[in-house]
Amino acid sequence: MSEKITPEVVEAFFFEAMMHGYATEVEPFLNIPLPGWKTISYENESLQLVDMWHTTPNSDYSSGVITIFRKDMPIWVMHFGGWYKKSAIQFLKNALMHSFENRKFTGGRGPFSLESEGLTYKNIVILNSFVEFYGHEKITSETDGFLGTHWYRGMWLADPTLAIG
Repeated sequence: MSEKITPEVVEAFFFEAMMHGYATEVEPFLNIPLPGWKTISYENESLQLVDMWHTTPNSDYSSGVITIFRKDMPIWVMHFGGWYKKSAIQFLKNALMHSFENRKFTGGRGPFSLESEGLTYKNIVILNSFVEFYGHEKITSETDGFLGTHWYRGMWLADPTLAIG
């Protein structure tokens, strides 16, 4: 009999995987079939998270998708896009890691608010359930003003009332 996978189990896996992802020092690998895309993948015995994103040279814009798979079947997804000045990236990673370490789901991004060394991260979560969520985030600086923003949206891809066997 196969293990049942519920949204709660997948959410716990999301935090585990993200602790080994973009917000850390893990080096992404280039995804050859999709030029310009970078990928980080993490898996355990029953689930796999694939984080793929791309940027354009000489641009601060990026977009991507995070997908969690169970037996090669996508069961959860998050899409995101926007831009950040390069000077804001490390602070963005710190904000993301803050939520991942605390296992606090706020749209799959950073906390509602975080301030440090003249920088402010704000996460405006409009809908905040692991099975359906969306919102946007931004970083501002006391000295340099607006440093960027991302929108995000995601959902559980199976009937949220059913466990996946």
